Amino acid sequence: MSLLITTLFLIFLSNFIIHILLKSKINKITLNFVSGVVMLPGIPIFWFIIYSRKTTSNDFYFPLIVTVIFIIMFVIHTIRFVTNDMKKG
Repeated sequence: MSLLITTLFLIFLSNFIIHILLKSKINKITLNFVSGVVMLPGIPIFWFIIYSRKTTSNDFYFPLIVTVIFIIMFVIHTIRFVTNDMKKG
């Protein structure tokens, strides 16, 4: 269990470091897309951590809401990235 939590923490840490390092080097749309790609492996790890603990049925909704919000934001960033890339030629 602690390995999963450490892995999830390292995913968040790498996302933070990527933001710091690339913020001035690439545009915001590309940075948001790269950040979403880095965070994708965290979704199944997050769900596995939630379900490996003994939880009640009410604990299902928080991870679901977090996952849905993350997926919606990733889709929005992907669409913006693709349309921005198409405008450039």
